[in-house]
Amino acid sequence: GSSQGGVWVAFAGSEGVARIDRDGITRYSPTDGAPSGVNALLEDRRGTVWAATGHGLFRYAGNRWSRMTEADGYNGEQASSVYEDRAGRVWVGSARGLYRHDGTQLRLVDTTATHVEGLVEDDAGNLWVTDRATIVKKLGAPSPVRLDPRIHLPLPGYRIIPDHHGGFLVASFSGGLFRLANPTASHPLLEPVEYEHRM
Repeated sequence: GSSQGGVWVAFAGSEGVARIDRDGITRYSPTDGAPSGVNALLEDRRGTVWAATGHGLFRYAGNRWSRMTEADGYNGEQASSVYEDRAGRVWVGSARGLYRHDGTQLRLVDTTATHVEGLVEDDAGNLWVTDRATIVKKLGAPSPVRLDPRIHLPLPGYRIIPDHHGGFLVASFSGGLFRLANPTASHPLLEPVEYEHRM
């Protein structure tokens, strides 16, 4: 979505990005400094657009695209995801780990959470991320998730979304779908979702 009533889209390959609104389509190509190879796009509540790409992290503000560098606090190389939490903070999953934007600078806040593809907040305000080996984990939490005996690690998590009951659905790269029914519990259980129960 877009605060101006439009929507941002990324094109496959090296075609850049576009904004679609009432006035039509505005295309931004890599020659305009726009990103290509976009993995995720987010427009935050300030109207800044973030693009996580295979070539780094890009930002669109003041009608121009720029690539985030060490001067911005970012040296995460390729970026896989971008997420805005309820407090309005922007999180970026990258090859180096998980970054958080504090309004002015990006900071590397978790080096163990690399190549995060999905992020979601639970009802207690904890951030959960997909994990390359253990499907899903809570940021900054030592206590691991309990696993249903049918789950055999390592298994890479891919996307994570709320399930509208306070829990999460987590998709694996392998095609498996899992549910974390009570993420705010002290030792939440991750279970496979049977196909016939899928909504």
